[in-house]
Amino acid sequence: MHPEKVVLLHGAVIDVEDHYPRLTKPYVLLSITLPSSTGTTRQRTTYRIKPDNPRDQAVLVHALKVAARHPYIGSHPHGSFAPPQPAHVEYFVDGQDYFERVAEGISNARHTIYILDWWLTPELYLKRPMNEGAEKWRLDRLLQRKAEEGVYIYIIVYKEIAAALSLNSFHTKFTLMGLHPNIRVIRDPDALDHLIPWSHHAKMVCIDEVVTFMGGLDLCMGRWDRHDHPLVDVAPLNTGEQVFPGQDYSNPRIADFVNVDTTWAIDILDRRKQPRMPWHDVACVVVGNPDSARHFVQRWNYHLTVNRPAHLQLPMLIPPCGPSRHSLHHLSAVSGMSLDAFYSGHHLVATQLCRSLSPWSGGVPIERSIHDAYVDLIRESRHNIYIEQQFFCCVVNNVGDALFDRVMRAHCEGQHDFRIVVCLPLLPAFTGEVDASGAGTLRMVMNFQYTTISRGPDSLYGRLNKAGVDATKYMIFSALRTWDKVPAVGTSADAAAATSAPVPPITPSPPVSVGTSVVASSTTTARQQAKVLTEMVYIHTKCMVVDDERAILGSANLNDRSLLGDRDSELAHVFGTSGVPSPVVRGLRMQLMREHCGLLGADHDHAPKVAALADLSSPEFLDLWTSTAATNTRAFRDVFRCIPDDSITTWDEYKAFVGSAPMAAGALSVADATRRLETDVRGHLVEFPLKFLEKENLGANTFSAENFMPADIFA
Repeated sequence: MHPEKVVLLHGAVIDVEDHYPRLTKPYVLLSITLPSSTGTTRQRTTYRIKPDNPRDQAVLVHALKVAARHPYIGSHPHGSFAPPQPAHVEYFVDGQDYFERVAEGISNARHTIYILDWWLTPELYLKRPMNEGAEKWRLDRLLQRKAEEGVYIYIIVYKEIAAALSLNSFHTKFTLMGLHPNIRVIRDPDALDHLIPWSHHAKMVCIDEVVTFMGGLDLCMGRWDRHDHPLVDVAPLNTGEQVFPGQDYSNPRIADFVNVDTTWAIDILDRRKQPRMPWHDVACVVVGNPDSARHFVQRWNYHLTVNRPAHLQLPMLIPPCGPSRHSLHHLSAVSGMSLDAFYSGHHLVATQLCRSLSPWSGGVPIERSIHDAYVDLIRESRHNIYIEQQFFCCVVNNVGDALFDRVMRAHCEGQHDFRIVVCLPLLPAFTGEVDASGAGTLRMVMNFQYTTISRGPDSLYGRLNKAGVDATKYMIFSALRTWDKVPAVGTSADAAAATSAPVPPITPSPPVSVGTSVVASSTTTARQQAKVLTEMVYIHTKCMVVDDERAILGSANLNDRSLLGDRDSELAHVFGTSGVPSPVVRGLRMQLMREHCGLLGADHDHAPKVAALADLSSPEFLDLWTSTAATNTRAFRDVFRCIPDDSITTWDEYKAFVGSAPMAAGALSVADATRRLETDVRGHLVEFPLKFLEKENLGANTFSAENFMPADIFA
């Protein structure tokens, strides 16, 4: 016989010697009203209690009464398991600032470190460049050091389908667990647990249960980047100036990661010919809200129970009781805020943890509070919405409907200055050219996005146009692109010095050898000319800002996989309060837009343009944003003939366009190209090409493997 209900109390422990009923003694009946799990109804429940003595009976009765009014019981905004709580919040744009702060947070941990990740690379350097000091901040070294200090480290990573992904979570698990007994790792799900390949997609580092780093950045290769998003890194490894070692100099559009357990330190791209793909992302740190730790404990305990034979040596965890002076010991180190200031409530922001979780991923009824938060915030928006997303697919989820309804409301109410600005990657980051036979996944994802946005009668634009509304008056879709210059190499010796040193790793999980240089044969023969390269800046962000008052930031993409709850598991925080301007939320949007428009820094000439970004609904903003994107797009088109482009609507036009690049044909010198780009390009903002290949079917080829898989895998 097993109990039908289990109530986890906030910091209470009840010891019941024997819960088996004894028919010779009467039960104590306790009738109590508890809200349902959705919070929409209240249910009267009668509990049968058989304590051994009156004192135990009183404890149990009191415990159930406490549970009835516990903050985690009942209805919360957006259907989340967690209530809103005040916390200190900071944001990080791009990987450099985020990884450095994560490194400091881990270094300051005293008791526990919880990590959730889709991909975790033990050999990740959290601080760069690659000099002697970088070894201290390599992830596996750092975790080993903390484990030796007595900190307990618990990690849950996604167990990938090896035939489809090169994450090698096996290497992650056994490399880290081999460092120290205090490091415990679970890989999930087992390949036999579910037939359709959903993933654990959340990215989170929780320090001592109350300091939570989270967002779109995995602790893995290819994510570290700066605000300027360099394409080129030809600094010799032995100079201590290289910032992208080995496969961390990556471009998934050209070649995916390979054998990351054994060849992570070896280049797979030619650094003088092939640009890396810059990685634009956003993350945050939340101090004082313990719900990320509660979520982690819930998942950890669930994974232990469903696959207990494989985890017999791993302990169950207890959820946190909430922030206390003991657990907030390093608040000042993380945020610069004193404990007294934290408890006074000044400078705190309302935060709420939302998630996508389900029976397969967490052993709970389906929760899709991230989806509902997106829909609620869009419907409640008053002036403007800013979205940065890796994907934009609304097949089943209701985000597209919410955007349509909000634009229709603005149109009907005469709110012509209402504005939605969306930034997306120019292309999905799948290997292969758009017209390649093996690029079926790339084209299928493009097709889902275009049919969501602008193609067909059921798209956002199609529905609005049918209703007599010009969608372009209210919605702007943008993207990011950049360029860089490979310096000339004058002699064979110079070429040798400019070659990174591929250093085969040794067991276990070695550092890159800073003092070694290996000459590649292709760079030792003749003078190499300077080159000018371009690549999209890949937007991996999962963020929405509404009215500069509220924001959603986390791991969830704007697609069905992330938002429906029963597919990928995800985490996101909702920040701010409706009607209350938030310096944190506004600062996040301004930081993103200033970077995109090339307005970072203290240049006084930037002041009028920065002021124009302050109000998304203003004509000044519209002029600055659209003119910057248009000018940059023209410059990149004229110099590089970049794909994708709005002038290409058919495959014939695609082939003609690609073959007409001025630099490839010798009609434009490197000096002229550099001069044009330096003169015209500001920041990274370009137009998102909504007309690209609009006259063609972008699905996979008839006999492609993608056509034999469920379509919802790609949406």
